Amino acid sequence: MSIIVNNSLHIKALIGFSFFLLLVAIVSCKKEKTFTEPDIEVFQPSSMLVYGLGDTIPVHVIIKHKLKLDFVSLSLESETGFPFEPARQFDVDSTYFELKSYIVIQNALIKGGVNYVQISTHDEKHHNSSFFLPVNIAEVPRQLKSAVFLVKQFNQTVKVQSLTPSGIIEELFHLGGSEDGDIALSAHNHLMYYVDGKGRSLSAFDMVSRDRIWAISEAENPVQPPFQSLYSDDTIAYVFKAQGFINGYNKDQMVVFHTEKYEHGSFTHLTRFGRFVAAGYKPFNTGLTRLYLFNSPGGTVFREISFTGKVLYLSAYDKNRMILFLKQDDNIKIYHFDIQLNTLVFSMELPFGEAGEITGTGKGHYFVIHQDELWWVRPEINSAVNYLQHPGLRNVAYDALENYLFIAADAKVCLYQLPEVVPLFEYSTDGQVTGLDLLYNR
Repeated sequence: MSIIVNNSLHIKALIGFSFFLLLVAIVSCKKEKTFTEPDIEVFQPSSMLVYGLGDTIPVHVIIKHKLKLDFVSLSLESETGFPFEPARQFDVDSTYFELKSYIVIQNALIKGGVNYVQISTHDEKHHNSSFFLPVNIAEVPRQLKSAVFLVKQFNQTVKVQSLTPSGIIEELFHLGGSEDGDIALSAHNHLMYYVDGKGRSLSAFDMVSRDRIWAISEAENPVQPPFQSLYSDDTIAYVFKAQGFINGYNKDQMVVFHTEKYEHGSFTHLTRFGRFVAAGYKPFNTGLTRLYLFNSPGGTVFREISFTGKVLYLSAYDKNRMILFLKQDDNIKIYHFDIQLNTLVFSMELPFGEAGEITGTGKGHYFVIHQDELWWVRPEINSAVNYLQHPGLRNVAYDALENYLFIAADAKVCLYQLPEVVPLFEYSTDGQVTGLDLLYNR
């Protein structure tokens, strides 16, 4: 009997000790959870004031923590987390930190309404905490300044010109070569990004001083051009490089966005979608096309979907959906990509099977060049109308603010205002027009 009693005692002791360890673990977890949250006392900014472009937002907070803080970062972000101004970092090495600083609103792209001063803490145990302080910011009204386009002259030199909505023509500068190519504008940085006709170089031109401020050149690639699919989200110039990845360059030529390598295909279309960069990818060895959503600025994949067909155009449609124009067999079909469901939903089919340039964004108006016809497409109401005919149609750009429509056809640039079919203005150049884009004040 004594052996049984002793074994029972040992078992009871073991159970009791295990229960004690469990309690210790639970208490430790609770303590750990409590210790990761610092306290913050906010003196400034005030949520009652309204700030505007060029204003200074004062920031004054006191942060107390039970763990030692390594550093604190400060930034200004939109409601969706888009950074409007670069983050600033403050080294701390203490459990107490009084932050007295400021943020100057310099980004003309900032959205009006409630935005957020973000204060992030990073402690010695690598815990991160973020605090969002609301600030009211008045938006600068966006206005179209001009349409900018390339003209390949009859003497084979290429120049850059602009046409304002009031019909004023201005010659901006010469590119210094005989290749036309592709352009993308940045109103925020006052830059024109340019990839030459053979895709051998990417350049940035200052629209104020009208000088080339930097250029990146590479040798010709026998398989595909070194620089392709130029796109600007108004702050960063994105290009697909023949080595197999997408790079994003800021105004100072620094790479601020970079994806991993995709060696067996090419990215044909790029666009900004909220805090993501969306890209259509066509592999060389399969009929399946892919749509990638990359985190920005990280460049890692957030979403990926495969489908049949060729991407002709893609853009943001609403907060949760993108719109894609796809060439499938001999048809052009329009789909919506739902970011939450990660699926394509059919919208409508166009009454023709070939398309040139396509433009448009959001739920409003899209324009598709089909031979010498310009089609006006409104997916929201399942409408496609042959809007006008013009020989030599090549480029189209649409301004949703005033319903201005610029088209480039052979040597002409024409300006229309929807829904009129008679142009407000026509301008004849001394060469072939190409590379049409719109320049805004912000």
